[in-house]
Amino acid sequence: MLKLSRRPLYEVAPWLTSITPELILNKDGSLLATYEFQGVDADSPDRGSIEASRNQLDSACKSFDNRITAWWKLTHRRAHGYVGGEFAQETDARLDALNKAHVTSGKYFQNAHSLAVAYTPASGLAKFFDKVGHHMTVGGRSVYGSIFEATKDTVFARSAFAFDMEKLSADARRFEAMLDAFTGGVPRLKMRRLVMQDSYAQLHQAANPSVPPRRIRYPVTLLDTHLTESEVTVGAERLLFESAHGKRFAGIVAVKEWLGFQEAALDSLMQIDAELDVCIMFRFLDTASSAAYIEKVRRFYKMAALNVRAILKQYFGKEEAENDEGREELAKEAGVALKRLTADGTQHGFANISIIVYGDTEADCEDSISEVVGALTNAGFGAIREKANLMPAWNSTLPGRWDKQRRLQFVETPAVSDIAPVCSVMPGPTRNNWLSEKAGKEVPPLTCLPTRHKTAQRVDLHQPGGNGHLLVIGPIGAGKSVFLNFLVSQAGRHGARRIRFDKDRSTRIPTLLSGGAFVDVTGKFQAATHANPLSLLGDPTNFTYVTEWVTLALEDERFSLTPQQTQDVFEAVKILSTYESERWTLSNLSTQLHDELRERLQIWLQGGQYGHFFDHAEDAFAVSDNLSIEMGDLFEKYPRAAALFVDYAFYRISQSMDGLRYTIIEVEEAGFFFQHPRFYKRLETWITTIRKLNGAIWMATQSLRQVERIPDFEILKDNIGNLIYLPNSQANTSKDLYKDKFGLTNDQIQMINDAVPNRDYLWITQSQTRMLQSTFSDEMVAMLRSDGVAQSILDRHHASGAADWQKNYVREMLARTA
Repeated sequence: MLKLSRRPLYEVAPWLTSITPELILNKDGSLLATYEFQGVDADSPDRGSIEASRNQLDSACKSFDNRITAWWKLTHRRAHGYVGGEFAQETDARLDALNKAHVTSGKYFQNAHSLAVAYTPASGLAKFFDKVGHHMTVGGRSVYGSIFEATKDTVFARSAFAFDMEKLSADARRFEAMLDAFTGGVPRLKMRRLVMQDSYAQLHQAANPSVPPRRIRYPVTLLDTHLTESEVTVGAERLLFESAHGKRFAGIVAVKEWLGFQEAALDSLMQIDAELDVCIMFRFLDTASSAAYIEKVRRFYKMAALNVRAILKQYFGKEEAENDEGREELAKEAGVALKRLTADGTQHGFANISIIVYGDTEADCEDSISEVVGALTNAGFGAIREKANLMPAWNSTLPGRWDKQRRLQFVETPAVSDIAPVCSVMPGPTRNNWLSEKAGKEVPPLTCLPTRHKTAQRVDLHQPGGNGHLLVIGPIGAGKSVFLNFLVSQAGRHGARRIRFDKDRSTRIPTLLSGGAFVDVTGKFQAATHANPLSLLGDPTNFTYVTEWVTLALEDERFSLTPQQTQDVFEAVKILSTYESERWTLSNLSTQLHDELRERLQIWLQGGQYGHFFDHAEDAFAVSDNLSIEMGDLFEKYPRAAALFVDYAFYRISQSMDGLRYTIIEVEEAGFFFQHPRFYKRLETWITTIRKLNGAIWMATQSLRQVERIPDFEILKDNIGNLIYLPNSQANTSKDLYKDKFGLTNDQIQMINDAVPNRDYLWITQSQTRMLQSTFSDEMVAMLRSDGVAQSILDRHHASGAADWQKNYVREMLARTA
């Protein structure tokens, strides 16, 4: 670096002291207010809301005049935070460690938006007449006497303090009125006024790029020294910030020209793999000042368009003179701008856009600057690398400092609103409020995943009221099973009980690796686990449920029990309960029923079509804390039997829930619920019951058409707090289905259509839309996969009896992919 010049930052910091908890007095006499805001979600379901927020910003800015300067800043920093929590199972902990290593690797970022507004009181002749007014109103003097006193104040600084204090109070009231009008006009931006220490922390971070963010104590000195703890060395092309925390290099790229209104053109900078600040400084002008400037420009280009040499040539040579057409066109544009200002009241001002690019080394800084310049060029901007203007350019990014910046462009306020980065990606909550209240201690969110915006997203599936239900919808082969297995594994940090209704052993591998049990009620992969709902008859409190279950078995779409028949079933259940437990079977129950009902129950009895499912003397089904239940054949071939078993299992699970410990019930394929209205109604009931017991049902389905046939699906959808849509390249051809049944917008459907299978997952709740991304390593996939090869290798290691068979399985799987 050449032309080195080191100076402490307190020399350039503009802040003096706080005059109210919300206002700071700057060294030049201006007042400063600071804000942070959320902005509009970048994955907003309706892109029109982004345009509406920019229109609101245009209108709200009309509250400002030439006394106002605004600093709009977007900080782009690497995300190193994650979610806490401990895992009881080693495999779950290993999966989380691998995910944490990826998310906190520095590849992903966190963006923060801030706004600072400065009010600069009148100066010069205007300030002199303010003093005259002060003496007239406070001193009660005549006009001439007040002019005389104001002259003495100006020449001799006489009674200046009393005037300045009164003037400061009046300016503060005037400024607050402007701010109230502005913030009231931009509700979509969700602005929050910063007070005292929060405001100090924002300014401290702006002035000290090499210092990690921290909370700032209350000042005991002036703010310029209190909020700075660094030195800056000014080189030919870079700045070097040094503090006790280390060094940091920075370069500044300024925007030279704007090609018209370019909405969200600066958003592309958020995709760059570098830490940077996008700083927009805007000095507002009133109508008179804007008109004077535009007229000055118009006259300049009109005069410059005249070609004196051509005029002389015309005079002496009798030839036709030609003026400069380019400058004539610029003069016409200035005239049009003047007309628009007069007719529409379009607001104008002077703007500067500077991008501060940071790097830990000079080489890193230079590489990042090259990326920024390329992104700006592709967006249609002209880019300038600051050199001679380097330090003034950085000074003007500090809220309250605008005096040294000369690289200003005269623009309309709507032009600034259009390129202002109003979109954000909120990182998500740091705690799970619902589970924290239940546990009486801090409980973290479920997990942390990347987004399509290269940010890290904390994922909390518990919506207000404890609604943690989840429905995953999308075609086969889009990554459903692996993603669901990952989410269920992550629930280990909540100490959750995890019960999975599996299909084709999709959940078997992560269940066994995490110390769980696998049972097969179909007998396809291992000896069938017998289930007998009548085994519950030992407790009279179960009589009502057993009656409901038998009713489900008896009824179908064409037949429903009458109230008398329902009572008959209940009486039969009570009679059977008086027998020995070995006789609590469906066959024995049928002997207590009338002929019609006995005949309808025949298919569920031994020798009947479905007699092998439930007509057993014993019940081998046991609910444990980590369980996978294979039901694939039932889902595909016997949906009625599947629904009956799941209903029975749900009841058994609910009986084991105490309302305190969190329980997750995963249904790998829920399509069978949607085939029969009666079972669908039972699902609606369980959705409510399980939630009240501090549980969540996580379901998946591949068939959107099955959902289409459900007449009141909207009721169920409203009771499910989270929906995740898998990538579907045919989504645009099924817009009616996505719109009518799921209530999606065209923008959300387009996201589903453009998403990449096995990577993108569109997560939608009532309050947000977010495109999550998963990038699972080979080791993570080995623990989450379900294909036949992996099952065979797992069987061999599981049967080996080795103490570390799980690690041996993973090592072999990794060796196969090497």
